[in-house]
Amino acid sequence: MPYYAGVDMFYHYFVDLHTAILEKAFGAFLPRLIVFTNAFFVFLFALSLYVLASYLKNDRAGVYTVLIGTLGA
Repeated sequence: MPYYAGVDMFYHYFVDLHTAILEKAFGAFLPRLIVFTNAFFVFLFALSLYVLASYLKNDRAGVYTVLIGTLGA
């Protein structure tokens, strides 16, 4: 998404919201911060898939679920 002054954002993502909150807290425009917050939320997503699948089945199913869930999505 381009960053132009005066142009409204026409789509929003979950990670963009959290990046905007962090930017507001730091009081600066940090467009590269979204790379780190995106990686953090992908890690949380993969961890939640692993925990759920390993709880329901076993650890091996958890590994396969993480691979399919993150790479196949």
